Amino acid sequence: MKVVVRMSVVFLIVCLLPGIGYAFGKKGQGQQSDFNLPNKLLILKDELGLTNEQQEKLTALKYEAKKQAIQDKAEVAIAQLELKELTSGYQVEEGRVDKAVDKLYKAKKKARKNLIAVQVKVKALISKEQFDKLKAKVVNICLERRKQIGSGPMAGKRPAGRGAGRKGQTDMGL
Repeated sequence: MKVVVRMSVVFLIVCLLPGIGYAFGKKGQGQQSDFNLPNKLLILKDELGLTNEQQEKLTALKYEAKKQAIQDKAEVAIAQLELKELTSGYQVEEGRVDKAVDKLYKAKKKARKNLIAVQVKVKALISKEQFDKLKAKVVNICLERRKQIGSGPMAGKRPAGRGAGRKGQTDMGL
């Protein structure tokens, strides 16, 4: 019994860690999709009972967050490119590489802080009851996806279409 309880608690934690981004189909993006959190709340406006004022503030925050995410992504990409440029040649200047690495991680740090700032702003806009409804919705979506995908190391992995895999086999195992 203790094992079942522990496993279910671990399962719930694993579902909630990737955040709302995973629950809404942003597979593999996790934190990077949190800039779109205001839009996800607007999709659930009726279920959460958002007021018109909350919807207006979330709409403004949505555009502000998207603009900032685009800028942050560009800064990180430029810093990565500069680092690659410095390390691609035979002669590598250690001092310049160190500065480029610092610049890259500074850009990544800024991007992460901006994502967290969006989360904080969203949480400040909604009530505790609305947050609880949202949390329950995310858990339900995670559980539904887990049922669809299955569990285990090969869960959800099938050959790509009919005839894939061994000769004469289909994706249905016939």
